[in-house]
Amino acid sequence: MLNETTDIKIWNQLRDGDSQALLNLYNEHYIGLINFGTKMTGNRELTNDCISQVLIKLWNRHENLPGVENVRSYLVACLKNELLIELKKADKIKSGNNDFTNALIEEEISYEEYLIQTQANVEF
Repeated sequence: MLNETTDIKIWNQLRDGDSQALLNLYNEHYIGLINFGTKMTGNRELTNDCISQVLIKLWNRHENLPGVENVRSYLVACLKNELLIELKKADKIKSGNNDFTNALIEEEISYEEYLIQTQANVEF
């Protein structure tokens, strides 16, 4: 495990555009992040995807990253935010699917009703 001074140095290298620094942060903090995210969500695959998203966002915004004193805490906060975003998306999709399913059930008519409607249409 790197000490905080080395972590901050690597963080500042990332801010300066050093891609190796991003890899170093990944190698140093992956285990802690995956453990945190898996405990939070119970879903290791989702956590792994969110860690990847956090790293991509860090790289894309490296020029605008703030200086931090505790890199691990910053990464955990980023991961937590990313996980919450993904969980909210999944919940919206799930509730949307339930709404769609409920609408289908409400619209579905029994076979008897179908026959009655068919017969009524033929009579007109």
